[in-house]
Amino acid sequence: MTAYFFSFFFRVSASVVLPQEASRLGLSAATAGFISSLYYYAYAVTQPLCGALHDRLGPLRVVAFGMALTGVGEVLYILSPTALSLGLWRLLTGLGLAPMFSGALLFQSRAFPQERYPFYAGVTLAVGNLGAVVSVAPLGFALERWGKTSVFSLLALVSFALAAALVILGGKTPGNAGGGKMELAKRMGEAARTIALSPPLRTVTLLWGLLISALLAFQGLWAVAWYRAAFDVTTASARNWATLVGIGVIAGTLAGGRLKGSRATILRRGYALAGILWILLLALAALTDSIILVGSTGFLVGLASGVFVVQGASAVNELTEPSRRGAVLGMANLFIYVGVIAFQWGTGSLIGLFESTPGHYAPTGFLLAFGVTTLLIAGGTLFFPRLSD
Repeated sequence: MTAYFFSFFFRVSASVVLPQEASRLGLSAATAGFISSLYYYAYAVTQPLCGALHDRLGPLRVVAFGMALTGVGEVLYILSPTALSLGLWRLLTGLGLAPMFSGALLFQSRAFPQERYPFYAGVTLAVGNLGAVVSVAPLGFALERWGKTSVFSLLALVSFALAAALVILGGKTPGNAGGGKMELAKRMGEAARTIALSPPLRTVTLLWGLLISALLAFQGLWAVAWYRAAFDVTTASARNWATLVGIGVIAGTLAGGRLKGSRATILRRGYALAGILWILLLALAALTDSIILVGSTGFLVGLASGVFVVQGASAVNELTEPSRRGAVLGMANLFIYVGVIAFQWGTGSLIGLFESTPGHYAPTGFLLAFGVTTLLIAGGTLFFPRLSD
């Protein structure tokens, strides 16, 4: 769970680091969005492989290697802050942190009773999203207080230390099947077929992808810049309000893990609520100048999204044979993060249409970008009939 915490921490840290680096280096919004999305390119492409490796080698070993690679990425960012090094930093951390989500959920699926899976999934996701919270206002404060070199040097050391601890604790998780290279390819192929042939699995993956893509484009990249541009607040204040999104996700994952009843009904209601809250957030941002109202609604967007993510993970777990859970979860994550990449690039391109100078954005651009995002979320409701218990 600690490794999963860092996967969210480094994922969302772009919302603090990249806008400032873009301004310093004279990068456009589209370029900043592309650099941020490199994390998700690497993360997405390796998801099926990570899931298959978890099934074969066990999560502890795979996650240990990932944390070591993450540490290398942090060192690279410290040494040479250029557009190229920023891109390599995001790429390496995406590769390194790719195994964390499926590894944590697969480990708990094998270590605890299945009826407790939603509860433990909620706790795991809450810990992960705590990393997102810490990576906004607290990270911004630390960077201002101690500087980038000191902060990211410490983060690199922690990454290497965690990798070493996982190696010491290593060994296969009970239930791993082992196998060679051909079996890895076979596992990934079977995972893709499992999702393709299951309408409920396809629908959960699609809806999950839409909500997470919107959330990460907002929380993980543009929230701080949007709040600054629209409400004329300080960077510190914008970070504090953006942090509320992550706090909402934590609350939602904890609450979602305790919900009982029809899984399909909970998923439909959670998704619909998130969509309504996105509409409310846009309306408030367009019609008022109240950061309090918009920031509070951002908290609620995170809350509803957190509920859906826990229930979505539980649905994938229930719809998949135990021997294929790692590979199927990894394949589902691939499809989800293809959406994340598209949303990161797309929002950056739309926001850039109203960019006055590099790093300085107009509120209209954010309204357009997330208006399109909200329309896509609304379109997801057309697939509700395919959700069934």
